[in-house]
Formats: sequence, structure tokens, C-alpha cells
Amino acid sequence: MNKTPMTILRLNYACELRYGVLVDVAQRVNAGHPVSLSMGYLNTIWQADASAMALESLAFATSPRR
Repeated sequence: MNKTPMTILRLNYACELRYGVLVDVAQRVNAGHPVSLSMGYLNTIWQADASAMALESLAFATSPRR
């Protein structure tokens, strides 16, 4: 092993205003199509926040990873 410092991140669904769940819903509403409510919850984070957290995690990188 080369003992590269690492972190493990768990990324939820990241969305951005150009793509993702918000755009999918908006496009369906705009087109007059029904929006399924079968999944009652959505776990999401803004793409910019996800990227910032990933970069901040580098300060906590260890070998072995944690």
C-alpha cells in the first residue's frame, strides 16, 4: 500500500438548477404532465455544497482512511 491519505464520503443526490430532480419536476409541470408522488421523500443537497464539503474533507484525510 502507498499509504495515501483518504476520506470516505457519502454523497446524497446532488442537484443543480441545470439538471436533477428539481429540473425533472419543473419540466413535467411545465409540460402539463402529472408528477408522481409515490416516493414521499427526497434526500438531496445542492451540488455546490456537495463540492465544498468534498474539498473540506481533504483536511481530515488519514491513512488508513476513516
